[in-house]
Amino acid sequence: MERPPESLKSFANRIASLAQSSEAAQMIRLLLFSGFMGASAPEGGGGALSQLAAPPDPLPPAGGDPTHLGIWERREEGGKVAFVRRLELMHEWHLWANVGRIEAKGARKRVVLIGESVARGYLYDPEYTPASALEAMLKARLGDDEIEVIDLARVNLSYEIRELALAALQLEPDVVIMLAGNNWGLKFPQASEVVEINEAVTQEGIRGAKRASEAHISRNARRVVADVASVYAERGVPLVWMIPEFNLADWRDPVTNAPHLPGRLNREWLDLLAGAE
Repeated sequence: MERPPESLKSFANRIASLAQSSEAAQMIRLLLFSGFMGASAPEGGGGALSQLAAPPDPLPPAGGDPTHLGIWERREEGGKVAFVRRLELMHEWHLWANVGRIEAKGARKRVVLIGESVARGYLYDPEYTPASALEAMLKARLGDDEIEVIDLARVNLSYEIRELALAALQLEPDVVIMLAGNNWGLKFPQASEVVEINEAVTQEGIRGAKRASEAHISRNARRVVADVASVYAERGVPLVWMIPEFNLADWRDPVTNAPHLPGRLNREWLDLLAGAE
């Protein structure tokens, strides 16, 4: 197993020490410098905050490229619009449904499923996917020739889901189902948000970093939902947004225990773990 360099161990020890001291501002600067907070380390010397380049906005202006839909590209053929997989994005094909072509809408009602790995059926895909299960249930209820499900789920999809959802309107859906929320985190904080987190840590310590980071996530999440919902309302397209069930109670670390230890050492191990936490 590859061991971390000694310099990284020293850095980690420094961070741990500062987290328990009044030098919280210095700690956040070290975190920013390392890139742990989503920004890259600056080149050349100087203060970390002063030289951090403004990272890209995780939520660019709505619209995007009207000819693209994820890995598919818009094509007009014989007066009809279809979407064909782009060869230059072959390295991303495995993250999406294994569909080379999305045909123009016909007489069948069209349901579009958009989401992250949960909606992709990660680890079960392609043998089993939520889109295939949904289509089977709908066809059993409505008939094989009455309904179709277009699978636009992607592994590791984050705030980019907004652009994907807006682009999906080109498919002329009768209803769109969004299954997402797992991957929304502290991604590419803007310069003002970096300063906000820094000030929160200075005043409140790690608890302040948590509060400011959650505020950052909340702002982006509300913006994504509001942008998508407003456009869909204007177009009159029904939108169903579901949160993966695992997220409803928020993340919890699984119960941890050591391998079987002799005597009462497992109990002692658990007591030590509780004390450390």
